Amino acid sequence: MNSIGDWKFDWDPWMLFVAGLALIMSLFLSRLTWIRSGRKNAVFIWEIIRTVAVLLSITILFNPTKVIRKLDSEKPQVVCLIDQSESMETLDSRRAEGKVQTREAWVREKLAEPWRLEIEKNSTFIEKGFCSKVGKGRTNIHEALNNALDEQKNVRAVLVWSDGNSNQGPPVLSLAGKCRSKSIPIFNVSVGSKKTLPDLSLENALIPSFAMVDERISIGYRLKNDFDTLQETHLSLFAGDELVKRKLLRLPPSVETVGNFLWLPDSEGEFEIKMILDSVENESFPSNNEFRMKTRVERKILKVLLADSGPRWEYRFLRNAMERDPGVEVDAILFHPTLKNNETTEHLVSFPETMDKLTKYDVVFLGDVGLEKDGLNKEQCKNLAKLVKNQASGLVLIPGRNGRQLSLAGSELNALMPIIYDPDKPEGLGTKNPCFMELTEKGKLHWLTDLKGVEEPNREFWKKLPGFHWSACVLKSRPGSEVLAVHSNFRTDWGKMPTLALRYVGSGKTLFLGSDSAWRWRRGVEDKYHYRFWSQIVRWMARSRNRAHDQGIRMLFDPEIPKAGETVFLRCLAMDKSGFPIETDRVNCSIFSKDKAKEVLELVPDEECKGVFLGSFKSKESGTFPIKIELIPSGKSLESELVILPKTVEKLGQPTNSKDLTQLAQLTGGKSGDQTNWRSVVHHLSFSQQPKPIVRIKRMRADPSWGLLILLMFSVYWIGRKFHGML
Repeated sequence: MNSIGDWKFDWDPWMLFVAGLALIMSLFLSRLTWIRSGRKNAVFIWEIIRTVAVLLSITILFNPTKVIRKLDSEKPQVVCLIDQSESMETLDSRRAEGKVQTREAWVREKLAEPWRLEIEKNSTFIEKGFCSKVGKGRTNIHEALNNALDEQKNVRAVLVWSDGNSNQGPPVLSLAGKCRSKSIPIFNVSVGSKKTLPDLSLENALIPSFAMVDERISIGYRLKNDFDTLQETHLSLFAGDELVKRKLLRLPPSVETVGNFLWLPDSEGEFEIKMILDSVENESFPSNNEFRMKTRVERKILKVLLADSGPRWEYRFLRNAMERDPGVEVDAILFHPTLKNNETTEHLVSFPETMDKLTKYDVVFLGDVGLEKDGLNKEQCKNLAKLVKNQASGLVLIPGRNGRQLSLAGSELNALMPIIYDPDKPEGLGTKNPCFMELTEKGKLHWLTDLKGVEEPNREFWKKLPGFHWSACVLKSRPGSEVLAVHSNFRTDWGKMPTLALRYVGSGKTLFLGSDSAWRWRRGVEDKYHYRFWSQIVRWMARSRNRAHDQGIRMLFDPEIPKAGETVFLRCLAMDKSGFPIETDRVNCSIFSKDKAKEVLELVPDEECKGVFLGSFKSKESGTFPIKIELIPSGKSLESELVILPKTVEKLGQPTNSKDLTQLAQLTGGKSGDQTNWRSVVHHLSFSQQPKPIVRIKRMRADPSWGLLILLMFSVYWIGRKFHGML
């Protein structure tokens, strides 16, 4: 390539020789023609035209190209994106004099310095803040970058100030191809500390929004220690202004700790439950050490059904405990072939035959009863399974020495059982010496096993309870079940044999007790342990079913306390005055938002269970929202509240995460840095954005006017020859 001014040509010596030879031959032939014509002036003119046409044609062989350079009249744009999510409020950015400020304040301070004036001399500096569509609780860097590339017409570079904690949207690196195709480099300054700040935080508290009087409430918590050393502090639980419990905690470094409090409300009303974690020295964010939520406590009369094959000791003491409980109403039935159930024996004449009659029971105790002639039939088992799965009732399994419950494996109750019975040992396992229940790690934390009361934290007393001499033989627990206690002596191929296990099935739950000797716990202490054990089991298993209940309407939520952004599943149980399911009504659910707007859902009847209506909606924001269920046309209604917790994604004190932005800068030809070398990033940005001329290349061989000129000259030449009679 050779240049003459703004023109460039492609040539080599051989091409130049051939072109010169062709031009010489053309001149020779033109001169010869002119001489033969008698040196006429007209012929001389035509031959000059032909020679010029040949010269232009030869010139095309050298690919003449004109390079035009000029400055763009419109300034290029530099887009500056500033992260404004909640994590940018972290106080971990130091000024030159040592004062600590938030990450966002540090960015604003640097943007006010003169460096941006250098960029504005040659470019338009566009400043834009970003977080996400849902607000400051999330960060979507991909969306902010993509909008900057699409919305601006003449973007030459993008400068991002962020801690890099993108937790919404596609990966940032997916924009690398788009940036490179548009020749737009990405520059990044990572803002914040690269290490988690020392802090203690109450990450979460699981507080039920509803409880019943005399029901022991389990309030779970999750704590995190971001210090490098062991921290000792206190965690306190308040019900209103009353201190319920205070415990000393030793939190290992950089580890999450879970635990729970137990609270036994003794009166009705609405309580504000507070959990407060004491601050320690040098803690960065004391504001995240507290959690508050309101809980409603009501007095409910629970309906319980006891079914057994005979009046064994466990049945007698269990029924006695239920009848003495003022919050429980008991019905009982015995399937013993020699006993006739009638009104004089205070037993039901028969087990409820239809779903309509069974649906009123909150908890069903199933003793040594099976799928047989003098027991349950398949239809009753099917109805009982529906009661648990669809209507949130509880089922308690207490097997007996006759092994009748093994026959339930042939019914729909099989899937509800927390364990799998050993079919080779239906009579169970008997021992001369007493055996005991050993709590598992999960059982040690579950409030069902805390029989000593909320003021006595340890569960060592389980080893001191009177033992049992018989237990049902179990192969193993079912996947998804929670084993709370195992047999102290007997093992199977899968480990120690489960003796106390629970399972969540649909909207309800089932509990398995492998021994029928809980009545022995009364020895020397009367009802202290036995009564408390069964009382809290009944209330715990019926709590979900009675969370919202009025005028024959029950409303269940799953999850019971959702977080913002989660899908909430609604289950409405509708019954008439007699306790029979309502099928003819249409059920509407109205959800009222904070701005009084109403969203109406029409619940759909459950095909598997009469009187059950289903629906779902997505929780968009946190808070307490009124909910109203209406039965049309009967006019029945139920009003309740749904508590939606905020879903905390943006957390203060988290370290920076600039890995993806750094890679994006490398792939697009930009530069990345942090708070220590940010000046080199903006200097590189200023240097790369010096005004560059716009280069336009015009190739003559691609210009139609050039070809038309050559064609025109040859046409004039041949027409002129014909006009003068030249062949």
